[in-house]
Formats: sequence, structure tokens, C-alpha cells
Amino acid sequence: EAAAQTGLPTVDDPSWNKVFQSGMSFVAYVCGEFSITDGAADVYFTNDEGNNAWLKLRIMDEEGNILAETGLIKPGEYVQTLSFTSAPEKGTELSLRVMSYAPETYYSRGEVTLNTYAS
Repeated sequence: EAAAQTGLPTVDDPSWNKVFQSGMSFVAYVCGEFSITDGAADVYFTNDEGNNAWLKLRIMDEEGNILAETGLIKPGEYVQTLSFTSAPEKGTELSLRVMSYAPETYYSRGEVTLNTYAS
């Protein structure tokens, strides 16, 4: 991912939370609520430095159309802002799909989907 930055972002958004549940093979962080302005939103998608996985975030509408996505980010990296191919209207239901891959082989290491809405 060309826009990836190294380190842990400084985030003032209270919706920025850890994504982890027992049994998951990775830990990620993302803003669960975000405002879309001029076709972009700050999501602060972060791959925890302790992971042994590359992560990707995909934002989809209720029909499953991909509206925005990152490339693969390595452990200890984050992507602050995502640009949308088609910005959804305020209140639109969205799915944040976090996918994990084994480094170098790209084999799936699991995924999780979070439901939210455009604000």
C-alpha cells in the first residue's frame, strides 16, 4: 500500500477501536464511524505490530459493492485516509471487511466484517 505509514497513529476519534475477538489470528484498529468529505474519509486502519499477517480493509455498501479499499499493509503500518470510488450518502449502511493474509504467500488467515453507516 503506497499510502501506508509506519508506526501507531495519533487518533482523537473515539470510534477508533481495536478489532479482535477470541480465536482471531490478527489484531487491527479502525474507526467504526467516519465522515466522508470530498470523497474521502479518515479511517486510521492499523495493522498491529504484533501480527504475523498482512491486512486489507474493504468498505462495501449494502449490495456488496466495493466503495473503497486499501492495499495490503504490513504489521506496524497504518493507512489514515481512504478515497471512495463512489461516496455513499449520509446514513447508508456500510460493511468494513478486514481481511488477513499470510506474508509472502497471500494465503487467507481469516477475516471479520463490521457493520456501520456513513456519517
